[in-house]
Amino acid sequence: MSHPEQPLVEYFFIIAFSYRENDAETFSGTFTPTPGMTRYDVYNRIHADHLQRMPSLIRRSCKVTFFSLEPNQLG
Repeated sequence: MSHPEQPLVEYFFIIAFSYRENDAETFSGTFTPTPGMTRYDVYNRIHADHLQRMPSLIRRSCKVTFFSLEPNQLG
């Protein structure tokens, strides 16, 4: 007996990085995890993808100061 596939759920995320003394970058967007991904997997993917958008000198000192992941659909 086959199991019906679960519909993929789209999530909205916000991730904020701080670097140097008072500099910060914040990104937001949507992400649809593939079946089997954990919250940890999603965080690591979003973190890596957005860290790569920054210059290498900044990347070395970046720290995540905020991360939020919630279903994108309201209601």
